[in-house]
Formats: sequence, C-alpha cells, structure tokens
Amino acid sequence: MMAILHFHEAVVHHHEWLARLVACLTGEQCDLHVHEIVHDDKCLIGQWLHGEGQTFANLPAFQDVRKLHKEVHDIAAQAWEAKLADDQDMVQHLLQQISEIKHQMFMSWNELNATIGSYE
Repeated sequence: MMAILHFHEAVVHHHEWLARLVACLTGEQCDLHVHEIVHDDKCLIGQWLHGEGQTFANLPAFQDVRKLHKEVHDIAAQAWEAKLADDQDMVQHLLQQISEIKHQMFMSWNELNATIGSYE
C-alpha cells in the first residue's frame, strides 16, 4: 500500500510549522531547530515529498508542490538570517512572501491530493 499524505493532514501540519516559524522569527519561544527551518526535507510534507511521495514524482502537481515547498523553506532560511541580523522589517517582508507562496502551494497540494486520492 502506498502512503498517501492527505491534503487536510498536510495543511494542518504546515500551518502548525508556520506558526512555530513565526514565533521563532518574532522573538517568541522557538521550538524549531534551524535545520527544520532551512531544509525542505525535515518537516512532515518535506519528508513525504522526498520519501514515499516520490511514487508520484511524475505528476505535474507533485512537481509544483515540491518546488513551492522548497521555495517556502528557502525564504524561511532568508528570514532566519534576517532575524539573526536583527532586521525585523526584512523578517516581516519575507513572512509576507511565505504567506503568498503557501497559498499557491496549498492549491497545488489540493490538486495533487485529488489526483492521488484515486490510488487508494
């Protein structure tokens, strides 16, 4: 049986990760490790995309999700660097970029889930 990561589960986990990221970047208590912020294969979605999800790598929606997910983590890494440089204006700017990209990512994720749901 293939492991399918469902849209709702992915959304919940990524929203939780984003809330934890915002807390880290805005000076609240941080419970993320730097590698969980800067690498796109450490969170639940990233682990699936780089692991069991590879079964679906030929699907355009999978490629879209993977690209957008990496972009979120790349921008998060820039935001982490801005935080370390004490540049909260840049942190806020980058968090806005993440917010815009995550919407695109979840739209692609929804499309991917609709496609792979037929494999269950």
